[in-house]
Amino acid sequence: MFTLSRITSILLLAFQSLFTQATYQWTLLKASPVQSGRYEDIKFITPQQGWAVSGASTIIMTNNGGETWETLQAVAPYKVYFRSLALINSTKAFIGTLNSIYPLIVTSNSGKKFSPVVIKEKQPTAICGMYQYKNSIYGVGAYFGNATFIRSQDSGANWIGIDMMPYANSLVDCYFFNDSVGLTIGSVGGTSFGNGNSVVLRTTNRGNSWETVYKSERFNEWGWKLFFINDSVGYASIERMQTTVGGIYYIKTTDRGMTWSDHYFLKDYDVEGIGFWNENTGWIGGWTGPTYQTLDGGTTWKTFTMSNTMYHLNRIRKINDTLMYGAGTQIYRYSPSLVAAVEREETKTPITFFVAQNYPNPFNPNTTIEFTLAEASIVRVNIYNSIGQLVEGIMDNPKPAGTYRLQWRPSPELSGGVYFYQVQTETQTVTHSMLYLK
Repeated sequence: MFTLSRITSILLLAFQSLFTQATYQWTLLKASPVQSGRYEDIKFITPQQGWAVSGASTIIMTNNGGETWETLQAVAPYKVYFRSLALINSTKAFIGTLNSIYPLIVTSNSGKKFSPVVIKEKQPTAICGMYQYKNSIYGVGAYFGNATFIRSQDSGANWIGIDMMPYANSLVDCYFFNDSVGLTIGSVGGTSFGNGNSVVLRTTNRGNSWETVYKSERFNEWGWKLFFINDSVGYASIERMQTTVGGIYYIKTTDRGMTWSDHYFLKDYDVEGIGFWNENTGWIGGWTGPTYQTLDGGTTWKTFTMSNTMYHLNRIRKINDTLMYGAGTQIYRYSPSLVAAVEREETKTPITFFVAQNYPNPFNPNTTIEFTLAEASIVRVNIYNSIGQLVEGIMDNPKPAGTYRLQWRPSPELSGGVYFYQVQTETQTVTHSMLYLK
């Protein structure tokens, strides 16, 4: 019997161990339209609400964590290569492009109309990377030269451009810890981005001046993406156009970008996208195709189990301590399974069924509960609220062996929050938690 004391115990366990014992995984968001190239950037203003842009002048938008997307295609003269994104609110965004006439454009009505952005002083050729910190927005470009840094400290109302050619030939990405301290990455030396050295620059005065904190000894490479797992530890991907005996590297900092160390990746790969969940688990992808994963802090890298779908990875964005999104040929989500507890009666009877975590989770407006029976049994599926009260019974029938999928849509009267679904056979009971967002 599913008593109040038992559901209370499960609830306490869920909240005490959710972030330390939850299983995290990448999920392909199948509703995201497939790109022949890739999505270049992605940005979420809440865990559920976000945009992504592609080089095909396309914006996709979601309000439910990527379960469904709205697609908008820009028209001339703004049908240009979209490269980077700063999302201000649900309808307003700045988009960096690879077009020298319109390097930065803005929309205030979800992509239905665009206008060019006026940038005072130094004019960029393109904006390849953007980063937001509170009301400040920063951008850099271009990966192919004319290194420029731009900033706005009033949510995009006014912009200034700063010439970065004294420090670098090209710039690709930027990251800021606060309004003053930040980093940018690109290349220096040589005659183009493809034959110089990768470089990381650091500023402590909002980008007015910069110092070089990393410069590779290897030629024919340039820095690509910056990613930080906390305020101190970060990583950067290094791209190169040709294989060398030394192989391909990425770099890491543990002191807020003041110093960087080289780390070997693979012999040959066109590295671009990079992201780490912690100092042990991380992913690298790029134009070569599949995504690679490390589980031992980069000592070894192996083809990721999702590599057949997680292709051309270019950007991973950390949303909060339990959620990331990635952009490649489609959109991917990294999140906890939110399994609170599994209760099984103490019995010598072997496990004869499996109950999966509901999906999507968190969810709105509905979710799918899936379970598999290895043998026939009477099955009961009930929904309980956070204090153990029965909310709804959605199955109570004999069922033959097989896999079953039930869809649950909470009634309009139910509030958002943690709920539990319990699947019970004649010999075993499994209970999982789920999060309803309303």
